[in-house]
Amino acid sequence: MSFLKKAASSLILCLFLTWNLMSVSAQTTPDCSYAASYIEEVYPDGSYWEVTIEEHAVPSVRAAQSKSGTKTGKYTDKNGKVLWSVTVSGTFTYNGISASCTKSSVSILDASINWTVSDQSAWRSGATAYASAIGHEKNSLGQEMRTLYRQVSLTCSPEGKLS
Repeated sequence: MSFLKKAASSLILCLFLTWNLMSVSAQTTPDCSYAASYIEEVYPDGSYWEVTIEEHAVPSVRAAQSKSGTKTGKYTDKNGKVLWSVTVSGTFTYNGISASCTKSSVSILDASINWTVSDQSAWRSGATAYASAIGHEKNSLGQEMRTLYRQVSLTCSPEGKLS
């Protein structure tokens, strides 16, 4: 699937979820203002690591602007099935001169019976939110076949652009 199709699909999904959540609670519904996906690494067996970034505006009455977002890394098999993922969520303030990460958290998903995820952690430094996790692939006998450490980071620029 091309980058534009994935970005459009992500944006449509985000808008659909936002619309559905608005009927539940308009105050807690994030405004998804940007979404993009790209493949960061392809492995010899055809599996790949895909990254998705989503931005959400946070209402603010202060001089500094606030923004939150997520960056998700998904380990996907060659057929497009997500096997596991790690997501960093970050909240940022920015004012055109500097930016700061005020909160970071991690969430994981182990979507395959052959994969488990461990050692997830989140931290922040400066204008960046970080999360990491380790995926463990096991065979039908429960023996570990492969270990994959992945880290995702979400950075806010002084102008409020998340990358």
